[in-house]
Amino acid sequence: MFPEKFEGCDTEQFAIESKTIQAKIAESAIIDAVKSGIEIKALSRISGVLTLQVLVDTDGTSCLISLENKTNVSTKKLQLKQAIDSLIWSNPAKKVAAIVALKFDDGVIQMRRMGFDGNQGWHQLKEN
Repeated sequence: MFPEKFEGCDTEQFAIESKTIQAKIAESAIIDAVKSGIEIKALSRISGVLTLQVLVDTDGTSCLISLENKTNVSTKKLQLKQAIDSLIWSNPAKKVAAIVALKFDDGVIQMRRMGFDGNQGWHQLKEN
């Protein structure tokens, strides 16, 4: 989905979250995982938006499929694959791709969960 692709995910069959959040995890868990992969020097100066496509299996395991990096730090310095793949989510009813947008601004990280469907296109998801 996004320009930077990662290997090792079973992408045979899955759906993108569209109307509600199906794969649940604490916002702080995602932010902490992302921060853990960023070099300390880079963490203090990062700004911009990082959008992740994370495949979440029915057993709660996750796998980073792709990302779009619109920050001022190179993806190589972010070391996100291992950090995201170590997360455990609530078990969704079916395998889904969660789209997570992280905005970095002056040391503050804001997170949004995004969905996509034919009627609304890209839109922010709310907890159901």
